[in-house]
Formats: sequence, structure tokens, C-alpha cells
Amino acid sequence: MRMSIRDSMLAVYERLLALIRRLLALAEENQGRIITGYTHCMPAQPITLDHYFLAIAEGCCLLTRT
Repeated sequence: MRMSIRDSMLAVYERLLALIRRLLALAEENQGRIITGYTHCMPAQPITLDHYFLAIAEGCCLLTRT
């Protein structure tokens, strides 16, 4: 049972790392591209698409900490 849970957790961790790598690649590909930022479902200040991807990647990195 423990090995099964461990294997499942490792699979989730690997997929999370793959997602982070993809977000970093997308941030690099879209450097400087301006998009509309949103707050409370309302348009707000303009932000760059790379900033948006990096913010998501940072949130995913927080999930990898023990």
C-alpha cells in the first residue's frame, strides 16, 4: 500500500515538474507580449504574458516544497 501511494505521489510530482518546465518555456517564448491583467474579474493594469506564466510557475513551485 505504501509503495503504491509513493509511486502515485512521484508520478504527480513528475507531472508538476513537467508543467513548471512548460510554463518556463512559454514565458521565454512570449517575452514582452502585453496582455490585459484582471482583478476581481475586471480588466486592470496591462501585464506581460511571460509575467503571467512565471507567476503560475511560482505557485506550482510552492506545491513542490515539503
